[in-house]
Amino acid sequence: MLAQLYGNVLYQTAAILITTGFLAVVRASPAPLFGDTALIGSRELLRRTSLPTSIQSP
Repeated sequence: MLAQLYGNVLYQTAAILITTGFLAVVRASPAPLFGDTALIGSRELLRRTSLPTSIQSP
């Protein structure tokens, strides 16, 4: 009985640690990732929008 209770506590603790660790990775990972892609995307957008106008203007 005590061993089963101890096993359940260990199982729940492991599940909580895995869940919180997974959430920490998911929360920490996309922020820099989206920041980089947004930065590259805006630079690429500026390059693509300024390039055709400079070609068409002369």
